[in-house]
Parts: sequence; structure tokens; C-alpha cells
Amino acid sequence: MVENVPADSTDANYVPENELLGPQTFTQGELNDLVRDLDLSKDKAELLASRLKQKNLLDKDVLVSHYRKRNFDLAQYYTTDGPLCYCNDIEGLLRRILTHVGF
Repeated sequence: MVENVPADSTDANYVPENELLGPQTFTQGELNDLVRDLDLSKDKAELLASRLKQKNLLDKDVLVSHYRKRNFDLAQYYTTDGPLCYCNDIEGLLRRILTHVGF
């Protein structure tokens, strides 16, 4: 506990710096990280992005529809047969993933 500290005349007027700047908007990368961290489905990710856009909390270049096609590149490696879904090209899928992450 701090005792006997003289009050500064500016203490009563203190405003945190981040409040002076206003709200900070999300970039596409930051939004993608948030969606991944929250483990959101495509529909929920798109809903979150839409709501943030309505509140002007997204950068102007962020695409709300980005999440509709997020699995499009990998869909070719999977086959759906009735209630089953399976990888039809494991080697190709691993090559694609490793190429994407830079290995």
C-alpha cells in the first residue's frame, strides 16, 4: 500500500491511453486467430464476423464471407459416402498441409 503520496492535480483527470484512441478494429489475421482460438464452426465464425462488422469493429478490408470457403481447398481430399466421410488421399492431403505451413 502506498502512503503519504501527494495527490497530483492530473490524477482526477486520468484517462487510460487506450480509451483516448477509441475502439481497435480486428484485422483479418486477428479475426482468424480468434475464430481458431474459440474453435468456431464456419457458420458461427461468419456470424461473429458479421456482428463485429455491424459494430464497426473490423478493418475495412476484412471479409465476412471468408469463412464460407475455408475448407474448400481441402475438400478434394475427402469423400462423403452416406453418413461416412473419409480422406481419399492421405498422401496428397499431407503434402498440401506441409506445403501450406512451409515445410
